[in-house]
Amino acid sequence: KFRGTGASRAISHLTMLACRCLWPLLLTVASCQLLPTVRQIGGQFESVHRGAASNWVNYLYVYSFVEKANLTQAVRLQVASPSASREYPVLFVVRQQRSILSFQVPEILDGDRRYSDVSRTLCPVEDASKGAVDKNQTIYIDVSTASERPVEFTLNVTLVREFQLHIDRTYHQTITPSRPKYFKAVFPDGARRLSISAESDKPDCMIMSAQSVNCPVYDLVRNVEFAGEYQTMSTRAELTVERSSINGDSFYIVFVLKPSSEHCSFTRLNDLQPRVMADVYKIKPPIATTATTLSAAATETTAAAVTGALGAVSAGPTSKAFKFRVSVSLDNSQYYLPVFGAVAFFACFHILAAVVIYAQQRLEARSSGDQSELSEDSESCDRLNCGADDAEDDGCADYSATVGTWRPLPQSPPTHSHERWRHKYAMQAVPMTTSKKQLGSGGHGESADLDEEELSSPGEEAEARQPIMAEFNKAAAAAAQAAAAAAAADEEGRPRRLYLADLCQKRPALLRNKYRLYYWYLIIISIFYGLPVVQLVITYQQILRISGNQDICYYNFYCARPLGVISAFNNIFSNIGYVALGLLFLGLTRRRDLINKRRRALLGDREDNRGIPQHFGIFYAMGIALIMEGIMSGCYHVCPSYSNFQFDTAYMYVLAVLCMLKIYQTRHPDINASAHVGYMAMAIVIFVSVVGVVYGTSFFWIAFTIFFILSSLFVTGEVYYMGHWKVDVGLARRFYLLMSSQGIGCFRPMYKDRMAILAAANLINWTIAVYGAISRPRDFNSFLLYIFLVNLLMYTAFYVVMKVRSGERIHLQPLFFIGLSCLTWGAGLYFFMQQPSNWALSPSESRALNQRCLLFDFYDVHDVWHFLSAMSLFFSFMGLMTLDDDLVRVSRDCIPVF
Repeated sequence: KFRGTGASRAISHLTMLACRCLWPLLLTVASCQLLPTVRQIGGQFESVHRGAASNWVNYLYVYSFVEKANLTQAVRLQVASPSASREYPVLFVVRQQRSILSFQVPEILDGDRRYSDVSRTLCPVEDASKGAVDKNQTIYIDVSTASERPVEFTLNVTLVREFQLHIDRTYHQTITPSRPKYFKAVFPDGARRLSISAESDKPDCMIMSAQSVNCPVYDLVRNVEFAGEYQTMSTRAELTVERSSINGDSFYIVFVLKPSSEHCSFTRLNDLQPRVMADVYKIKPPIATTATTLSAAATETTAAAVTGALGAVSAGPTSKAFKFRVSVSLDNSQYYLPVFGAVAFFACFHILAAVVIYAQQRLEARSSGDQSELSEDSESCDRLNCGADDAEDDGCADYSATVGTWRPLPQSPPTHSHERWRHKYAMQAVPMTTSKKQLGSGGHGESADLDEEELSSPGEEAEARQPIMAEFNKAAAAAAQAAAAAAAADEEGRPRRLYLADLCQKRPALLRNKYRLYYWYLIIISIFYGLPVVQLVITYQQILRISGNQDICYYNFYCARPLGVISAFNNIFSNIGYVALGLLFLGLTRRRDLINKRRRALLGDREDNRGIPQHFGIFYAMGIALIMEGIMSGCYHVCPSYSNFQFDTAYMYVLAVLCMLKIYQTRHPDINASAHVGYMAMAIVIFVSVVGVVYGTSFFWIAFTIFFILSSLFVTGEVYYMGHWKVDVGLARRFYLLMSSQGIGCFRPMYKDRMAILAAANLINWTIAVYGAISRPRDFNSFLLYIFLVNLLMYTAFYVVMKVRSGERIHLQPLFFIGLSCLTWGAGLYFFMQQPSNWALSPSESRALNQRCLLFDFYDVHDVWHFLSAMSLFFSFMGLMTLDDDLVRVSRDCIPVF
C-alpha cells in the first residue's frame, strides 16, 4: 500500500517536472507562431523592389555602399503603395549610422490629401565626421504594416551622384508634395554670398529654403519653415545666402511643394490684406539657359512610371517642374563703384551750383555800374500787355467802351487800390482781408500784432469780413430797388481784376512769422513721426533675420544687394538723391533769403511795393520735406510691405500740397492757409490713404468719390474767386438773394479764361473720380498720389498759362528748370511704372514681377526712379522759386492775381 502511494507521488513529481521543463519550449513555439516573419533582402541601388507586407510578413532591406572621402553622396528613397489605406498604412523605418528616419504610406497632408507615392532624401554623412579614406556605409530599411491582408508596395533606392551643385549651372527638377528634394551648395573660395534663383512655368505654390548642413534636414511640408531662410514661390524666386549666416562653408537648398496654393495667396489674410490676381500683371517668361539634368533623373522617372502603373492616388498639385541655378553674388568690394558713383553724381549738382553762383557774382561785380535793380522807379504797367479778348477784361489794362481803345491803368498806392476794390466789390458779398490800416491800428506794436496773427488770425479775418457781409445782407434784404441799384452800381464801376497790392496788406513781419511755422511744424512732425518709424523697421528687420521668413518683406529679390543686417542696401542707398538735393535746395533758399534781407536793409520801404512778396518759409519746408522723403523712403525699403507703405508716400503728399500752397501763396500772401491748417489737411489725406488700402470697401469708394468731387468744387471756388469767398450756412441764402437781384445773369462768368481752365481741371478730376469708383484700384495709395500729382501739374499749368495771358515774361532760367523737370519726370514715371515688386499682391505673386539690376548690377528700375524723381522734384522746386523773377521791379499795383 505504501509502496503504491510512493510510486504515484513519484509519477506526479516527474509529471510536474516535465511540465516545468517543457513550458518555456511551448511558449517559445507559440510566440514564434504569433510573431511576423521578417524577410531580409539585400537591396540593390537603381532597382525596383516589390513586396507585399502584412501583420505576419515584414521586410528588411539592407543596402551597402562606399562613402567617398572627398565627395558628398546622398541616398534617395522612393516608395509607393496604392493599396495602403489610412487605417492600415505601410510603415517605413530607415536606419543609418547616426540617424533614423520613419514615414508612412499613404502620406496624409493638410488633413485630407492622400499621397501614395512618397520620396525621401537621407541625410548625408557630414564632412566633419568623415575620415581621410573611403568608408563603407550600410542602410537598413524596415517595411511593416498592421493589416491582416497583404499590402503591395514598391521600393527604389538611388544614389544622387550630383548632390553637390556646381556654380553657374542650370538644373531641371520635378517635385510633388510627398516627394521633396534638397541639394548641397558650397561657397567657392573668396565668395561671401550665393544666389539661388528658380523659375517655373506652373504657378503651384513651392517653398525654397536654405538650411545649414545639419541632420535632420527640414524638408517636409509641415516643417520646412522651421529652419534657415525660406520664401514662397509661384513662378519666380531668388534667395541670397550669406556665408556669415550659416555654419560652415556649405548649406542645403530645399524644395518643397505645398499641397495647395493657399500658402502662396492671401486666402488666410483676407481681413488684413488686399488680394490681386497675378494675371493682371504681365509676367515675363523665364530666361532661356543651358540646362544640365541630374544623373538620377532618368532613374526617378522610371520609378515614377512604375509607381504610376500601380495607380498612386493623390490630391492637389500633382507635380511642379522648375529649373534653378546657383551663382556668386556681388561682394562688398564691388559695391564701391555704384555707391561712390551715386555720391559723385549728386555732388556734381552742388559743385555746379557753386560754380554758377560764383560766376554770377563775378558778372554782377563787373557790371556794378548798372544799378537798375536799385532804381526807385518801378516798371510801368504798360509792359504787361495781356492777351485777353474783347469779351473779357482780364489783363493789366482797362477797356474803355466809349472810345473802343485800350488804356493803361493809372498807378496808385496799394492802400488806395485796396480801398477802392473793397468798396465796389462789397456788393458781390465777397469777403476781403484786413487792410493795412486795420492791421496797423491799435498801437500795440509789431509783437502784439504778431501774437494776434498767430493765435487768432482766422477770427481776425472773420471779423474783417463781417461788416462787408452785414452791409450786403442788409442792402439786399431791404428791397428790390436797393438790389437793382446795387447791381447797377456793380455794372458801372466794379473792377474785374484783383492786383497783388490788394492781397498784400499785412505787414511783412507778420507774414514771415506765419510762414516760418511751416518748416518748424514740419521739423517737429518729422521727429515725432520718424523715430517710431525707425524703431518699427528695425524690428521688422530683426524679425526677418530671426525667423528666416522672407515673405515678410517685398523686395526685388532679383536685385537685392545685402549689406550687414540690411537685406536690400541698394534700395535704401538710392534715396541719397532726395537728401543731397534737399540740402542743396535749402542752401539755395537760404542764399536767396539772405539776398532779400540785404536788399530790404538797403532799400527799406522803397522795395515793399514791388515784385512778389518774398516769404521763404514754405520753401524751407519743401527742402526739409524733400530730405525727409529720402529718409522715410529709405526706412520703407528696409522692409517694404503693405503695413508700412505710408512711410514711402506720406512725404510725397506733403511735397505736393506744399507746392500747391506755394503757388497759391505767390499771389495770395495775406490769405494763404496757415501751417496748422495745411498740415491738418495733409494728415487727413494720409488717414484716407491708410483707410483706402486696409478697408477698400464699396462704402469707402462711394464716400471717397463724393468727398473728392466736393473738394474739387471747393478748390475751384477758392481759385476762381481768388480766396475771397466764404462757405458757411449762409451760402444758400446769399445765393438766393443774388438770384433774386440779378437773375440768371449771375451765372455769367466774370473771368472767362479762369473759368475755362478750371472747368477743364474739374472735368479731369471728375473723370479720375468716376474711374476710381468703377475700377477700384487695389493700390489705393498710388492712386491717391496720382491724383495729387495730376492736380499739382494742372495748377502749375494754370499758373503758367495765366501768367502768360497776363503779359508777363518767363525768364530763361525758370524755363530751363521747367524743361529739365519735364524730362526727368517723364523718364522717372516710365521707370516707376515698371514695378519690380508690389505689396498689393501676395509675396509669391510679387516675386513674379522681380527684375534684374539695371545699373552696375546694383541698382534696379525702382532705384533709377529714386534718382530721377529726386532730380525732377529739385528742378520743379527751382522752377517755382525762379518763375516770377521777371516781376522783381514791377509795382504790385500792376501784378494781377489769379
